[in-house]
Amino acid sequence: EDSRFLSAAAAAAAACTCTFALQRRRPSDSFFARWNSEKPEETYNDYVAGDQLGSGAYGVVKLATRKSSGEQFALKLVPRRNAELDSAIGRETEILKMVGAHPNIVGLVDSFELPHAFAFVLDLARGGEVFDRICEKGPYSEKDAAAIVRQVAEALRHVHACGVCHRDIKPENLLLTDHSDGANVRLCDFGCAEFLGEGGKAKLQGRWGTNGYMPPEVLRGEKYSTSVDLFALGVLLFILLGGYHPFDPTGDAPDMLVEQRIKTGEWNFDESAFKHVSAEARV
Repeated sequence: EDSRFLSAAAAAAAACTCTFALQRRRPSDSFFARWNSEKPEETYNDYVAGDQLGSGAYGVVKLATRKSSGEQFALKLVPRRNAELDSAIGRETEILKMVGAHPNIVGLVDSFELPHAFAFVLDLARGGEVFDRICEKGPYSEKDAAAIVRQVAEALRHVHACGVCHRDIKPENLLLTDHSDGANVRLCDFGCAEFLGEGGKAKLQGRWGTNGYMPPEVLRGEKYSTSVDLFALGVLLFILLGGYHPFDPTGDAPDMLVEQRIKTGEWNFDESAFKHVSAEARV
């Protein structure tokens, strides 16, 4: 079953249609793309906030220490905005609770509400994003890329079994557990995720995710299911091995052009970028 699941990702990579190069992209139509960062207080419930680990449109993430045990976590603080956005945060919380704990997922440890923000206490991954790792060190070896894809595939197997579609698989949403060469990865950011309904059979619709990782059916406004995550996993594999995005090799293509390339299957394969890759992996 493992090989069948991973072969679907490899097949998606071979037919890749998306955008990246080394350009950081924001999610499309995600509520979490609309928030501005806020600088919160220092102590929250049983947690003491320390250094800031990151920030973005969603809010801020800080290192947090649990006072009662000394354990360290990542504390994500998302400012309150309006009823619609607050409802979206509630949905993400419920999805994280449904997904639960998994070795390849940044899980929800605790959550609570503050007067001006929602707080998520999450598993701590200290190694940074896979995106930054590629920018700094270039493509992964075939062996290491396979290890990364297998871990993400295992995370997706679990997420899908829970009746959830992630809808935003990309290198920016993969965190390394530490800075070692063989660090494991954890899937994060369920802000674009959605329940698949009872039995996990429901079809979804709507443009959620990040441009360059959405398959043709999403761009055409058609209904879709968990296969969108496998398509993005294939794009990820291409990027890990080649060091660039198959539908934005120079990293500066406008979104509309990238979308057109995805819809028509116009993807770039630079032989020189894949010299280190075996013939079997190229297929």
